[in-house]
Amino acid sequence: MRHTAVTIMISSRAPPAVVSETLRRSMLSTTVDLYGHLPPRADRDAVTVIDKA
Repeated sequence: MRHTAVTIMISSRAPPAVVSETLRRSMLSTTVDLYGHLPPRADRDAVTVIDKA
C-alpha cells in the first residue's frame, strides 16, 4: 500500500517534499532515491488501470 500511495502521489505530480513528509521520512533524499525512478506518465497509466479494476 505504501508504494501504491507514493506512486499515486508522484503520478499526480505532488512535490517530492510533500511525498517525503507524507511518508514521515526524515530525509528527502531517501524518498528521491527510492522512488525517483518512477516516471510520472507511466505511473498515471498504471493508476488508471488500477482504478478501472
